[in-house]
Amino acid sequence: MHGDRYRDTASAASDPLRIDSKVAGIDPVRKRRGDGAVVESATLGRLEFVQMPTGRPSFWHGVRHMPDSRTGLKIVCEVEHDEPPGADHEASVVAIRRRQIADAQACLALIQARLRELHLPADITAEDLILCGIHLNARPMIGARQVLEYRAPIAPGLEFLVVFQHGKPSAVHVDSAS
Repeated sequence: MHGDRYRDTASAASDPLRIDSKVAGIDPVRKRRGDGAVVESATLGRLEFVQMPTGRPSFWHGVRHMPDSRTGLKIVCEVEHDEPPGADHEASVVAIRRRQIADAQACLALIQARLRELHLPADITAEDLILCGIHLNARPMIGARQVLEYRAPIAPGLEFLVVFQHGKPSAVHVDSAS
C-alpha cells in the first residue's frame, strides 16, 4: 500500500483530477525615484520631486513664471507612487488659469469673512487677488479637492490658501507670507 503513494511522476501527470500548482515568482523591486529628480513640462515648467514616507503622497513642485503675471506661480502636483505629473495635472492647471478671475471672485466672501474674524482689514477686492499657487491632488480630474494660493498687494504680509471642493471654495486659511 505504501508503494502506491510513491508512484513515479509519469502516472501522476496522467491523472485527470490532478491540479498542478505553480510557484509564484517574485518580481524584482522597482527602484524608487529619489528626491531632487527633475521633469520639464511646457505647461507646468520645471518641477522637482520630493519622496514622502509610505502613506503620504509624494509630490512634484516648482515655480512657473507666467508672462501675464509679475509673480511666479507655485505648482505642487501630488502623485501616486513616484510617477511624473500626468496630463490630468497639466489640464487642471490650464483650466485653473483660465478661470482664475471667476475663482477669485467666488472665494472673495470667504476671504473677507476670515479677515474680519482675525480682526484684520477686510477691504480686499477680487481684483486685488493674485493667483500665486496651485496644489493638486494625485488625481485632479476625479479628486474633489484642490488648494489655490492668493496674495494681494493691499495686504503684502498675508497669503490666502483657499480650499476648493468640487470647484467651489469651502475654506480659507490666512497665513503670513514668507
